[in-house]
Amino acid sequence: MCVVLTTVEGEPLFVYTVFKRIELFIEKYIGRTTEVFSPDSKLFQADSLQLLQHHQKLPADLRHFQGRQAFFICHEFNSAVWGDLVRQWKSGEALQNLEYLEATKLHHFLIDEEMMLYEFDAKRIDPTRRPPTHTVPRLFINEKETPNTRPITSHAYVVRETDNRVASVRIWQGIISMGVWDKTEEQFLRMVE
Repeated sequence: MCVVLTTVEGEPLFVYTVFKRIELFIEKYIGRTTEVFSPDSKLFQADSLQLLQHHQKLPADLRHFQGRQAFFICHEFNSAVWGDLVRQWKSGEALQNLEYLEATKLHHFLIDEEMMLYEFDAKRIDPTRRPPTHTVPRLFINEKETPNTRPITSHAYVVRETDNRVASVRIWQGIISMGVWDKTEEQFLRMVE
């Protein structure tokens, strides 16, 4: 079963259900609202979440997200917000089930890659070596999307302190993407060519 919730300016437009799906998908157009969602919101219980957000301040406190895939489309970026979110994942405080996170800045304004990787406190693979590529099947696919997440091939990665799991991090053409591997840092580095 798949539930899609769409709103404009915080007001619901429609909710519909598609059967023969196990996962829960919520698509929310947040618009210009700055109202914060409750930590108990169904928004955070979705396996896959897609948000269109206009402001830098995210009304969805994403550390409460319990699902596996999250996609954000933003008009503005605040590197500190995304840095905090990645640091919370690294400490094990948030996003325990995450396998893929993508934030796209509309209008493809460039994001300062070095500044963002500094915010994430990312580690680096030797630039002379080839990193592995992370991609997973999308839990929810609309007619405009490919069946898999956008591939992440990056020399930058972060490590979760609680279980030593690795996430590849890529910042490119207005897109921040993070793919969580089912590997420890040691296992991950063995995949590097």
